[in-house]
Amino acid sequence: ISLSEKYPNSFTYKFKPFENELRKQNNRWDDFGDVVDRVNSPELIHYYIMSEYSYGFETYRDPEVIFQLKSGTPDSIARFGEFLLKKAGYKTFIRRVKVHGSRCAKEHTGSGIVLANGNFLLVIDFPKGKSITGPFDKITLDQVLSQGHCLYNGKPGPRSSG
Repeated sequence: ISLSEKYPNSFTYKFKPFENELRKQNNRWDDFGDVVDRVNSPELIHYYIMSEYSYGFETYRDPEVIFQLKSGTPDSIARFGEFLLKKAGYKTFIRRVKVHGSRCAKEHTGSGIVLANGNFLLVIDFPKGKSITGPFDKITLDQVLSQGHCLYNGKPGPRSSG
């Protein structure tokens, strides 16, 4: 496409811009209700939040505000993740713990799914949670969350595979 735009006389096909089609496809991700309906599994919710949202210093409580601004504190993003999980029909949790000895956090919040056996699957551990982790019992969940939200170069703390 870029070559045909740069050298239009070298191609027999005439390029027809498709910005309108792209705009239509992108607009569906601007509608709060549509996104809440579409992002309906833990994997999708985790991926969506980690790829679309950034760290912000303001604490927002309303999911629509977080959605519009695409940023928030770990607490705000955890609440937004819990909202999406709940809308998708999951039994959810939100957990806030104190963080000791951190250079950047005094507390941290995560959210996820309560499994049938009472263990916890940590879906939103923003911004450091690069994957869904668990299952954890409550003690291990608190240990993982107490690592704060810093993005240290070293080990992020205890993790479970699975």
